[in-house]
Amino acid sequence: MTEKPSYLDLLCGIALAEGQGYEYYNAWAERTPDPQLRAVFHTVALREKEHSLAFAKRVDELGFAVEGESQFDLSQRIEIVTSERTDEEKMEALGFFQERPGYEQERDVFAGMLDDKTIDIQTSTLLGRYIGEERDSARMIRECVIRYKSAREARTPRPETSRLDQLDEKLDAICESIESLRAQVAANASSNGRRKSVSEVS
Repeated sequence: MTEKPSYLDLLCGIALAEGQGYEYYNAWAERTPDPQLRAVFHTVALREKEHSLAFAKRVDELGFAVEGESQFDLSQRIEIVTSERTDEEKMEALGFFQERPGYEQERDVFAGMLDDKTIDIQTSTLLGRYIGEERDSARMIRECVIRYKSAREARTPRPETSRLDQLDEKLDAICESIESLRAQVAANASSNGRRKSVSEVS
């Protein structure tokens, strides 16, 4: 019996997760009216499918079969991406717009995959390509999300001025009007005083 490699569970997990990823991105790509988003999700879906098959093939070459449970429940996500919602609404529902404080400082999820020094050359080469493509897919998707997020923010009106601010603005306007009127009255009084003095002299 072939000895089970220490990294076999990793390969099986990737094969299963990437198969789910294909279903998810392909379903969205088939329904989006946005050609740019469709192109990105089509590319990502093909990568996910190829990864799933490549890792299943590698597991088979090592003398085993892909086993294990699905990484996550896709039903809710598939329901969202196949719904009549807009792409922006789908991104909102799936949490694409949520801020993740400290994200840039987080350890890369792929960073530890090659830590196992017993991984054979063929498997490590497969993992290296997989990691590179996954990072590129994440970058492509992130650019789409930024585009939608920017468009949404551009449409969002600025918060209305508070009632207190509005009262302040009105009070300032009244004060300006009073000051202007006071200056005008003072000017008229001064003008009348000069005319009266001329009349008295005459």
